[in-house]
Amino acid sequence: MIASLSSDDGPAAAERGASSPKRGVYFLANDSVLDIVIAFLNSFRIHNPTIPLCLIPFASDLDNISRLSEIYGFSIYRDEGILRRCDDIANTLFSQRPFWHRGHLRKLCAFEGPFDEFIYVDCDTVILSDVSFAFQFLGFADFVFAHSHDPGMKRWVWKESISTAGVLSEEQIALSASTGFICSRRKQLTLDETERRLPEVLSIGEHLEWSCLDQSFLNYLAVTSSNACTSLFKIRTDSGLWNIPLEQWAGESPLFRFRNPISPLSNDLLMVHWAGRWCAGRGDRVIYDCLARLGLRSRTPSIKLFMPRKRLWKYFRHYAYRDMLWTLGQGRAQRESRLTSRHAGQLNALNV
Repeated sequence: MIASLSSDDGPAAAERGASSPKRGVYFLANDSVLDIVIAFLNSFRIHNPTIPLCLIPFASDLDNISRLSEIYGFSIYRDEGILRRCDDIANTLFSQRPFWHRGHLRKLCAFEGPFDEFIYVDCDTVILSDVSFAFQFLGFADFVFAHSHDPGMKRWVWKESISTAGVLSEEQIALSASTGFICSRRKQLTLDETERRLPEVLSIGEHLEWSCLDQSFLNYLAVTSSNACTSLFKIRTDSGLWNIPLEQWAGESPLFRFRNPISPLSNDLLMVHWAGRWCAGRGDRVIYDCLARLGLRSRTPSIKLFMPRKRLWKYFRHYAYRDMLWTLGQGRAQRESRLTSRHAGQLNALNV
């Protein structure tokens, strides 16, 4: 039962004493994904109005996104030494793949950041639930992903050859976790350990599926460590707690009412994730450029023209903040009420 799931974050957790872990959420972004980030932030703060939130810079262009920090209440990770070490790891892993941006491995900063217990979540999502319930599962696991142990995920983590390579057991291969949502602890995976194991990872690189960037790398580090790994999907399946909220890929059939997407048909949606389905391609950019020349667009968006589940995304990108007070109710909306009057003006100043 969902009623048995606790939700410990914010002031209530702090009141329990100094021994309580400092908890928070990280996301990875820069100005090039501003549209995506605004939808993420609107959805996140509707359902998580108080939990600390921290931006890990994907790259150095943060002028526009940093101006949103007061509106949405997030800090920015500034440890340049750790960021450079993450970039160096990426440069080593992706040395033969120059078109893959090194910023993807900056999510490793979450293991070096200020939160004792953290959730990392990709920004190409809309959040449809309070995320803090996931922290309780760190009581019996070291890594809690949103989704794993799904045969359909294997091809996004491993090459077929991994099964016969003799480097991993079938149980290790079966994890095949999505790394768009990770709940773990500070120093559970250290940069020292990651750097030390790079030659080992490179030696089996032909068996890893690199198209999802960091996903195969993080899976390998997780399953070959002494850490216990699970996911919300696995916990829900094994325990029978059928209303534990889960991740849904945007390419799957929808489970929400468009007229009120904040209230899903079922209460078990943690987030909708556009992994691989949102970024504008060459054809999209040609169309956007034509529209700009005709004076129909002032700038080129970063999203696909025909992105799946676009109505849901557009709601959180353009309209969710307007509806926030009605959705949250007066008790939880105090912080939002203070910021709403500034919201439209500041976003307009960014030309978004």
